[in-house]
Amino acid sequence: MDQHDHLGQVWVMFLRGEDPPLATRFRDRVMREIMVRWPETLSLPITANGRIPLHGDLVRTAEGYVVNPAAASRYAERPPS
Repeated sequence: MDQHDHLGQVWVMFLRGEDPPLATRFRDRVMREIMVRWPETLSLPITANGRIPLHGDLVRTAEGYVVNPAAASRYAERPPS
C-alpha cells in the first residue's frame, strides 16, 4: 500500500487466508525475494491486535520502524469489554 500519509513507502501486508501454513510459506518466500531485490527494506511493527500503527506514530530506526513511545499507549492491548 502506498497511501497519502506515506507516499513512496510501499507497505506489503499478507492475509492468513484459509490455509495459514501455506500463507506463511508464501509470505516468507516473498519477503526473502523482496530483501534480495531491495536490501534497504525495513520492517513495520505489528500491534497486539495484529494491525500496523499509523504512519505518524512510527519512528524509523536502522533495524526498522518502532512505535513512538509517546504514542505507545494507543496500541496497548486492551482487555475485552
